[in-house]
Amino acid sequence: MRNPKSEMEDSVENPKAFAEIVTNNKEMLSIFHYTESIARTSESVLITGKTGVGKELIAKTIHNLSARKGRFVVFMLQVSMITCFQMFFSATRRTLSPVLIKPA
Repeated sequence: MRNPKSEMEDSVENPKAFAEIVTNNKEMLSIFHYTESIARTSESVLITGKTGVGKELIAKTIHNLSARKGRFVVFMLQVSMITCFQMFFSATRRTLSPVLIKPA
């Protein structure tokens, strides 16, 4: 039986980038591949999910694999803040293009 860690190291291009993420789940490999793919782009990324699932680790990995310069900054948007943004966008709907904001 193969070690899941060595299987990941054989599969992803930058295994050291994922060293902080502890998993034995083979489905995580697809997330690691996607993470490597989007890190090469200049697009912004919104990561949502429940507390403790590793959103910040994935975001940090994307930042570290990317060509972005500067330090990594975490911005946590809580449900109460989402409500504020919804109210703001509703009030300024005439000047902004339609935006959909929904809680994770």
